[in-house]
Amino acid sequence: LEPVLRPFVTPLPTAGALDLEARARGSLSPWQCDGRVKLSAREVVMPGLPEAVSAEAEAVFAGTQAEVRPLTLRVGPWSARCQAAVGPQSVAVEGLQVRWQDRLLVEGGLRFPWAWPTAGSNAPLALDLRAEALPLADLLAALGLQGVPAGNLKAEAHLAGPLEALTGQWDATWNGSAPWLAGLEPAAITTQIRLAEGRLSGTATIAQAPLETLSVEVALPLSVADVLAKPGSILEQPLTARVRLPESELASLSGLTGGVVRELPARVRLDAEVT
Repeated sequence: LEPVLRPFVTPLPTAGALDLEARARGSLSPWQCDGRVKLSAREVVMPGLPEAVSAEAEAVFAGTQAEVRPLTLRVGPWSARCQAAVGPQSVAVEGLQVRWQDRLLVEGGLRFPWAWPTAGSNAPLALDLRAEALPLADLLAALGLQGVPAGNLKAEAHLAGPLEALTGQWDATWNGSAPWLAGLEPAAITTQIRLAEGRLSGTATIAQAPLETLSVEVALPLSVADVLAKPGSILEQPLTARVRLPESELASLSGLTGGVVRELPARVRLDAEVT
C-alpha cells in the first residue's frame, strides 16, 4: 500500500495489502456513473492504531444511485457489517451489526438525508439501534478503562421525522452483577427518554438494595433545530425535575464506613422538586 497511498495519506501504513477492481463510466459534473467497484484491504497497520484493519466492500453504481453490498470492517476483536444505498438525496444503512469477539453487540439501521440538519428541511431522518446484554465492564476494559462494575446493558434508541418535528425515544436497563460500592447489593438501573412535540422528558430508577428504589424525573422544552443552530440555548430552557426515595432503612449501610460506625439507627426519605 505504501507506494500507492504516499501522495494521498499521512501517516502511511507500515504493512498491509489492497485489492482493487473497478469498471465504471460516467461524468463527474453532473454526477452520473454506471459500473462496479470492489475493494479488499487486508491487515493494514497504521501508526497509532493498536490493531490491524481489514475491510471489504463492493459498490454497484447506476446513474445517481449506488449500493454497497456488503461493507465489512474488522479492527482486532471488533467488527462491523452493513449494507448501504447512497443517492443524491440521502443515504440508507441497513443490516448494521457491530460485534466484539464475534459477540453481537449492536444492530439496526439509519436513513440520513444530506439536507439534514438544515433548518426548515422536510427531509426525514430515521434511526433504529438495539443492544442486547452488552457486557460493559468487558467492553470498557478492552478499550483500556478499568474498574467498572460488571453488568449487562440492554438498550434501544429510535429517532424519526424531519428536523422541525423530530421524535425519539431511548430505553435502557442496566443489571449489575457486581456492586458499585462494597457492602451493597448489585444495582439495577433503568432509563427512559422521550422527545415529542418540542419537549424532552426522561425518567430513571435506581434499585439499590437495601435502599428503596430511587426515581428521578426531568423535563424541558426542546427545539432540536434551535439547539443545532445555537448549542448553548439548551441551558436557557426552563427545567423541572423531581427526585423521590421512599422511606428506607440505613442500618445495613453501616458496613460502608469500614467499621467506624457500627450502627446507623436511622431512616431516610426524599421527595424534592426543582424548577
